[in-house]
Amino acid sequence: MEYIPSGMTKEQWKKIKDKESKKKVGKFDGTSGMQFRSRSFEDFQKGREDGRYKYNMPMEFAAEKLKKGIIKPEDIPYMQRKGGMADDSDLKKKFKFPWQK
Repeated sequence: MEYIPSGMTKEQWKKIKDKESKKKVGKFDGTSGMQFRSRSFEDFQKGREDGRYKYNMPMEFAAEKLKKGIIKPEDIPYMQRKGGMADDSDLKKKFKFPWQK
């Protein structure tokens, strides 16, 4: 026996439930706004051995260094870049910092 609101038939209630289940849940559809790709530890280890990845420590004053031209966007660890991806795909789509126009 299931719950059916008073004043409705079983078919009417089923229609409402079906309609509501098809709706999108909120703005982010259950992801709470965070969308990122992670890499496995095994991939990281293999990349380090192959030379694809280097060990990145957090960079201090990265924005200022970038503005002065001392470093390139690739030199900033992906976790410090806005929208940064572990595979650097954010750099391939012509990512621009807010102060760059």
